[in-house]
Amino acid sequence: MPYPKSFLKLLLIGFSLVVLPFLLAFANASHNLKNITKQSRVAVTQAVQMTSETRTLIEQLSHMERATRQYLVIGSSELLDRFNLNHKAFDDTVAKLRQLPLDAQQQTLLFDLESRVDMLAKQVSQGDAAKTMRLLPEFGRMFDAANTLLVTDNQVIERETSALQAAAEEAQNALMWQGLSLIPFALFVTFTITYLIARPLRQIDSAIHDLGNGKLSGKIEVNGPEDLKKLGERLDWLREQQAHLEDQKSRFLREVSHELKTPLTAIREGTELLTEGVGGPLSQQQQEIATILRENSLKLQRLIEGLLNYSASRFHADTPRTQVALHEVVKRVLEDHALPLSTRQLRLISDIENTWLWGDETRLKTLCDNLVSNAAKFAPQRGILKISLHGRDDLAILEVMDNGPGVSEKDRPFLFEPFYQGSARQEGHVKGTGLGLSIAKDCVLAHGGTIEIVHNPDWKGAHFRIALPLAKGSTRLAA
Repeated sequence: MPYPKSFLKLLLIGFSLVVLPFLLAFANASHNLKNITKQSRVAVTQAVQMTSETRTLIEQLSHMERATRQYLVIGSSELLDRFNLNHKAFDDTVAKLRQLPLDAQQQTLLFDLESRVDMLAKQVSQGDAAKTMRLLPEFGRMFDAANTLLVTDNQVIERETSALQAAAEEAQNALMWQGLSLIPFALFVTFTITYLIARPLRQIDSAIHDLGNGKLSGKIEVNGPEDLKKLGERLDWLREQQAHLEDQKSRFLREVSHELKTPLTAIREGTELLTEGVGGPLSQQQQEIATILRENSLKLQRLIEGLLNYSASRFHADTPRTQVALHEVVKRVLEDHALPLSTRQLRLISDIENTWLWGDETRLKTLCDNLVSNAAKFAPQRGILKISLHGRDDLAILEVMDNGPGVSEKDRPFLFEPFYQGSARQEGHVKGTGLGLSIAKDCVLAHGGTIEIVHNPDWKGAHFRIALPLAKGSTRLAA
């Protein structure tokens, strides 16, 4: 799916696609409401005018009837003029009513009423009192027609009101259906834009997470707007720089450790000869100095070996895989640690099942050795070490526990970092280098497994759990 050139433009497009249909629906609703309001105003005005003019007709008929009756009694020409004036006013009112939108029934009633009035006016104008007297009952029929016209006006007003109410309900229903029909479209657009935004953000987050965890092998690619693509390119450049620095660091550690190992070997051999008295008997003070040299050379040797192991664990190369009896590896490691454990009177509790997996036996032995050494280092004098190995589903689960001070919450996020040493006090005489757990983690990851610190409320000390895939058909292992 093509992306716009900028992240901001993508947001604007998404916002427009979601908001624009609702704005159009709102404009349509406003237009309909305006039309209904206009129709209501016109209808009310016409209804009021129609009722008013009809009532005026009734009043004028009443004036004409009064003038006629008085004229027949008194016979004054002034009364005849008054009748003619009322007749003219009646005709004007009828003309006004004809300008209004009358229905067929109203027009028929108005025409009949006008005809009757014209006929009566013609007889009154001729001055024939006898004929005029006979037509007086016509006023009653004319009043009935006028009242019928008034009732019809009221009926028309009710119909107009009902029609306006129906139009308002129709507009309301139309607006409701428009809103309901727009909701799926808005949801579709929202989900689409969210996906288009979230996808590159997830890629960036995954890339940053991999950089933080030291996964530098895969190229970083971000699919999205141009500015996010450029950010992905900068992250990939950062990955390449970090990988180059890692290679330089590993090379430096290997070379420096190797260069230090040769003179250290000579120093160790010399101190051993001095301690054994090969060069002659030593005084007590000389013996103490030789012992100090020997212990520190051993400490330096362990530090160099740790650097070499860490460098080897970080060196990216294909390692041959063979079928390894992990239970035999664990047993050999425990045998190697038997003397140190006995010296500190540590009680070992082991539960080891036969377990095979594909891997590098040397690195697996390093993994187990580092975990057992770490547990023995922090366990108290006469403490307890628990080692268990068993299969679960397709995984080999190795657990190493000690009843030492455990791992504090502040140390947990950094415990597998190189050279990091936690705040817990070590019980052994030799201080660690802070590389053991980092090397163990690299070995576990190289075998496609996981390592974690288990929070066990029933156990005071540290509890490490390693999960490694059981033997399958693969024959190579990427370090």
